[in-house]
Amino acid sequence: MKRLPFLLAVVGLASCGYTEDSYISDYVDVVCGLYAECDLYSEYFTQEMCESIGDTTEDTGATTTTCTFDGDIAQDCISAWEEITCDDLTAGNVPSVCANVYSCE
Repeated sequence: MKRLPFLLAVVGLASCGYTEDSYISDYVDVVCGLYAECDLYSEYFTQEMCESIGDTTEDTGATTTTCTFDGDIAQDCISAWEEITCDDLTAGNVPSVCANVYSCE
C-alpha cells in the first residue's frame, strides 16, 4: 500500500506527456552534442549557432502559422537522433520522423 502514492505519481507524470519545452531543450542537447562528438563544427556552423536553435524568442519577421506539437513524435525524434552515428550525419542521414513533430496549417 505504501507504493500506491508513488505509482499514482508516476502514472500522473506519464499522462502529462512530453512537452515542447523539453523537446526543444533535448533536441539542442542531442544534435549539438553529436556535432561536437563528430567534430563537425566549422566557421560556417559553430557550436553557438547550434545552441541558438532552441532560442525561440527571436522575431524572424515570418508570417505566423498555426502549428500543433505532437509529444509522442517528438520523443521518437529524440530517440532517433540518439541512434545517429557520425557516419550517418556526415552522409546527411538524419531522422525523417522529426519532420512530423509539428503539423502546421
